Amino acid sequence: MVGDRLFAIVLAVLLGQPGTAKQRIAPEEFLARVTGKTVSFYDRSRGNLVGVEQFLSPRLSVWRGRENRCVYGEITTPDGQVCFLYRDLDQTEPVCWVPYDTEGTLMVFGLGRGFGQNQLARLNDQDLGCPEVPLS
Repeated sequence: MVGDRLFAIVLAVLLGQPGTAKQRIAPEEFLARVTGKTVSFYDRSRGNLVGVEQFLSPRLSVWRGRENRCVYGEITTPDGQVCFLYRDLDQTEPVCWVPYDTEGTLMVFGLGRGFGQNQLARLNDQDLGCPEVPLS
């Protein structure tokens, strides 16, 4: 965990420097880069781990947040955003991101309530160990 925190702090410093190129990318490009991977999301301002999402396909993910619970999300891509509607949460609206590439590093900007504004994304091949995808 110390390595993860150090990673987030170093990236936050680098991304905050003038001249660092931040380029918005299409949701399809973001999903192509993360499908089959697990992504750890860090709050850019504090460096704290927010949660981990495993992208099972371009249309389905599983999120494991601080409460350590597996929650499956259906992914859509309206208006250049990546949006998630989580099956096991009482959501009336999807959680949406705008994805960016910052010199090869993924970053997402959250839209809506309850989302840390800028989050850094670190890709890995970790399996979250969640049960099989529910069929319902």
